Amino acid sequence: MRKADQRKQAMNPNGEDQRKPPRFTLYKLWFYVLAYIALNAFSQFLTSPTAELDQSEQLVLSQSLQLGYASHPPLYTWIAFGVFIFTGPSLLALLVVKILILSSLMGLLIAVGREFEFSERQHLIAIIGVIFIPQFIWESQRDLTHSSLATMFAAAALLQTARLSRNPSVRNYALLGLIAGFGVLSKYNFLIYCLGLLLAAAFTPQYRKAVFRLPLLLSIAITVAMAIPHAVWASSHIAAAASSLHKIESISGKPLLGIGKTFAAVLVFLTPFWLAAVFLAGRKILLPVAQAGYRLFLSRLFLVMLGVILLFVLLSGAQKIKDRWFQPLLFFTPLLLALYSAPSPKRLRQFYGIGIVCALLISVALPMRTILAGYTERTNRLNIPFKASAAKLSQSIGSPAVIFAENRLLGGNMRLAFPSAAVITPDEPAPARIPSGKWVILCETINGQNQEFREWLKKQAHIDLKDLSFDSITQTYYYSQDRKYSLYWSAMNQP
Repeated sequence: MRKADQRKQAMNPNGEDQRKPPRFTLYKLWFYVLAYIALNAFSQFLTSPTAELDQSEQLVLSQSLQLGYASHPPLYTWIAFGVFIFTGPSLLALLVVKILILSSLMGLLIAVGREFEFSERQHLIAIIGVIFIPQFIWESQRDLTHSSLATMFAAAALLQTARLSRNPSVRNYALLGLIAGFGVLSKYNFLIYCLGLLLAAAFTPQYRKAVFRLPLLLSIAITVAMAIPHAVWASSHIAAAASSLHKIESISGKPLLGIGKTFAAVLVFLTPFWLAAVFLAGRKILLPVAQAGYRLFLSRLFLVMLGVILLFVLLSGAQKIKDRWFQPLLFFTPLLLALYSAPSPKRLRQFYGIGIVCALLISVALPMRTILAGYTERTNRLNIPFKASAAKLSQSIGSPAVIFAENRLLGGNMRLAFPSAAVITPDEPAPARIPSGKWVILCETINGQNQEFREWLKKQAHIDLKDLSFDSITQTYYYSQDRKYSLYWSAMNQP
């Protein structure tokens, strides 16, 4: 058969080529995404030596290997701990980890698209659709840790579920359990995603017959076995493990208020993505029979996920829902967009153009928000001169054995400057035994006037700040000469 005839046979009734693109084309698409993510990470690294909030958390927590850390599951911290064995505490190492996680997430979305027999047009719609979700294109590249890792495993679980519908082998069931286990160890709301994924499969005949077989018990057993050690830790550290629950501001008796806030958070998460979806609306959507089944599954997954989220809100009485929590729950919406849109060629080119322009603007905005702080008078954490302040501190005290930092952001950045010191903050559990040697108290409030910090120090280290005298270090903010940062410190020798 001639190539022209083959191409004609591959056309759907809309006149579009529905053939799956070759693997090389998809690898090339993934490489472009990887290069984009890496460019943004390194541009921020070159802009400022300061660690962001979530990065600082990992710098503090990764000082030891534990079954649990404060309010999050431990997987991300375990990864940081393992990387730091070879690199030492390093902001660059954390950025490389983030590059690998985000590029793997995008690679998994491409793999799911291939499993769903996407055409080249559909792959591009899905990848560019991600650009219109701020939590991915901005927040994940700026700082997020646990949410990004959980979303990567959520995408892997979706891919594995699709493969199970085609090949329900014991090996695939075991792999699904392994992926789910890693997801649970990444973020607690991954459990909500697992429930939604299973319910969506149950409501879709094609997936129900493949997924709900006896080997599914193997998947569940593997997931439970992986989660048990952390669950045992959580059961004996309930206050620490449940410390994030205060963020949802649980209030009983006001379910309608919680539901309203949930829908508002979903809308925020999907804005301006839903506007892009409306923009792509056009001709009647005519899909191959197989893709119609995939669209049915993803549509039901979306509706079921919303239902499970609302059930959680009703049962917990949650009143404060952050849009970032939807990352591992609704990450697949760009895939759904690719299956629901059949725009005209002109509208499609405009969609591509707008998406690429937005991506380029984000690449510029990520470092420039810090560089232009002096002109915009809007500083962010990357403008805080922690490294310069630590250099001045080092001249005065040398290398401390222990640093008591007033907050996590300060503590994480001090660990970058003093990698051999034990950094302890009120946000994380203090070690059972604090090393002896030179102890340094660091705070951003004048002479440690933060009452909570004072009480914490007295309880954890038997230090009364009333008995200490403080010195101060003042440095100019990076890129903002009009703003100053002051660090207050006191040192003592502890035998």
